[in-house]
Formats: sequence, structure tokens, C-alpha cells
Amino acid sequence: MKKINLKQLKNNISDINVKKIVISLGGIVYDKEETEKYIIFSSVCHNSSSHKLYWYKDSKQFFCFSRCNRAYSIFDLVMKVKKISFSDSIKYVCTVCNIETHEIERYTEGKVSIVEMIEAQNYRQISQTNYVQAKVSAQGHYSALLKALNKY
Repeated sequence: MKKINLKQLKNNISDINVKKIVISLGGIVYDKEETEKYIIFSSVCHNSSSHKLYWYKDSKQFFCFSRCNRAYSIFDLVMKVKKISFSDSIKYVCTVCNIETHEIERYTEGKVSIVEMIEAQNYRQISQTNYVQAKVSAQGHYSALLKALNKY
């Protein structure tokens, strides 16, 4: 039986599975606004109907442009919404995506290798970079809007 690690699991979650997970958390998919770069959902992270939760396909990250104003991995979002532990969020994602949980290497909190810690730190740095890029892009669009309205 082939085992996959957490990074492989995250990277192998398809856009369809992301939609399944968010819908299972009570979210709504805004298919008409989907692009090749992102998918837009209702902001389930703080139980809002506003469509400001973006899934970035290339980085496999969520970003909430509303009250949270932060990035989430698929596991972070499940932990926040379901109020469950990290290992339970892995099981939840596997269940929703029909992935056999015995295929996943055991990740018990507090018992991870140094390599996994470094990968987690890199993942967080990528999240922070995506956050800054999203803020810069939003500010640029806002400036363009103000300029178009002659309100600058």
C-alpha cells in the first residue's frame, strides 16, 4: 500500500475537491466568477455570505478578503470552521474527498520531523507572500477605480 505525505495530499487536492470541502463546511461556490487563477466562495471562515474567500489554484491557498484578512490552507480552514484539531482536519478532508485515511502517514500533533517543520515554515512564508501580493493587487485596483472616477 502506497503512503502519501501531507504535502502530497495538499498538492493532489483538485479544484472539484476544494469545492466539495467548502460546500460541506456550509459555503457557496460562485462558479460564474471562477477564473484560471482562482475560485471564489462565500466567507465560511467567519460564517458570512459575502463572496470574499478566494482559492488560489497555483498556491493551493485560500485568502479571505473580508473580516479575517488572512490566508488559510485547506486544513486551516477546516480547523477554523469545524473547530477541530489538525489531525482531525486531515481526516475530514480525506473523508470528503474519498481518500483512504490509511494511505496517509500518521501526523500526530507534537510528533513531527524537522523536515516537516521546515516545510511548514516555508508554507507559512508562501502564505505571507500571497497575502502581501493580494493586498498590493487590491490597492492597485482601488487606485485605478479612484482615478477612473476622478476622485484622487
